[in-house]
Amino acid sequence: MGVTEDPLRALVLNGTARDAVLTMVAGRVVMREGSILGVDLTELRRAGRQLLDMMRAAYPERDHRRRTVEELFPPVPQKIQTSVQPSPSVTDLIT
Repeated sequence: MGVTEDPLRALVLNGTARDAVLTMVAGRVVMREGSILGVDLTELRRAGRQLLDMMRAAYPERDHRRRTVEELFPPVPQKIQTSVQPSPSVTDLIT
């Protein structure tokens, strides 16, 4: 981040997770090289996905139109069609 008068403020206001390589709380290391010690991130992701799936499955019963999960959360289109024609080139305009 360059020269700064207050490194902690600069990290908090301008930093990203990539800027932090070691975190200590009350003299105890809690994060080193991007890993939070004692935390199983794979298990947290699995549990988070399970909660998300449960919440998504419950949406239709709360939707006033009773739409399905697929209707409420359509997939992102893989290819976007466009009807805009390319601009003519300079040589097209001269001839």
